[in-house]
Amino acid sequence: MKPRIAMIGLRGIPASDGGVEVAITELAPRLVALGADVTVYGRKGYLDDEKCTEYKGVHIKILPTINSKHLEAIAHTFLSTLHATFQGYDIIHYHALGNCLFAGIPRLFGKTTMATMHGLDWQRGKWGGFAKFVLRLGELSAVYLASDAIAVSQKITNYVKDRYGKDIHFIPNGFSSTDANNGMNSDVIEKNSLSKYVLFLGRLVPEKGIHLLIESFSKLDTDHQLVIAGRGTHTSRYVDQLKEMAAEDSRIIFTGGLYGADKETAFNHASVFVLPSTIEGMPIALLEAMSHGIPCVVSDIQENREVVETGQTRYAYVFESENVNELGKTLSRVIENLDEAKSIAAEAKKYVYQTFSWDKIATETLAAYTATLSGQSRLGNRNED
Repeated sequence: MKPRIAMIGLRGIPASDGGVEVAITELAPRLVALGADVTVYGRKGYLDDEKCTEYKGVHIKILPTINSKHLEAIAHTFLSTLHATFQGYDIIHYHALGNCLFAGIPRLFGKTTMATMHGLDWQRGKWGGFAKFVLRLGELSAVYLASDAIAVSQKITNYVKDRYGKDIHFIPNGFSSTDANNGMNSDVIEKNSLSKYVLFLGRLVPEKGIHLLIESFSKLDTDHQLVIAGRGTHTSRYVDQLKEMAAEDSRIIFTGGLYGADKETAFNHASVFVLPSTIEGMPIALLEAMSHGIPCVVSDIQENREVVETGQTRYAYVFESENVNELGKTLSRVIENLDEAKSIAAEAKKYVYQTFSWDKIATETLAAYTATLSGQSRLGNRNED
């Protein structure tokens, strides 16, 4: 019998941006290919409810929400929970801490729930005190009220074990497959007058450390450009701050969000990829950059090191997080020694393909579902039915 899965806590699929959306865009169709029946709950306004009813075999159910920074996700998740609880799903799968707040509601009706912790979201700078409190409650709900839970990084897995004494599944993110045409239909290079450049690609939010990157790059004596590709998510003030910081350096270029062929082209022409984050969940953009064979420069936070280090081998250049001077020195070293950096990047590409395949991750996720449904929850919470 096909397990029927509902996924709640994302804007919808296919993804335009957002780590959770990117992950589920890759994961959900693979679960369908493995025999699951998957429905993704999407948000009205993000998806066109007349056109977006299915994606690669994944059913899409679009429900309304409240369009505001603090209410958009939580309102949609609550409404989706009420709907999904009575639709006969075998597992209702919540993504991200804030959305896990409602993971206990379906269990009152004998339903099985899964919670995926994509990051310790209460650490993120864009949230105020009350929002952080709600995210903390979501964390407690994921650990104590959900039937079972998954973490996308070993750091989160260890955190849950150390803080709550609970074991959860560790299933990482993967890298998104590249566009078959390698971006040949994109004009992003010409449109932005790009030549040799260092690339940052991701959401323009404080925890990504983009302000540190701009401060550091502005001091470098290099003919490379710095391309900042992405857009803010309820962080327009921060984006304005970034543009003010970069205003006097013509080498720094904001492209906005890049998707599809534009994104592939940006990766394919980059000399270096840089991720100066102070907080991450499991950085998909880093995996994507490594899968393209681009030399990578990353902060030394555990989430990044989990991706670029294995044993005594390091697949990227690592600098001390928030250390602007060390970031600049590391970028200079890579730019000035690109042949050496490309050799390391070639090995990184092989490693990523072997380790972070979405096919492998889908198989592990389905195995976690099967174990939970059979009463073998890592959390020790058995289904009530």
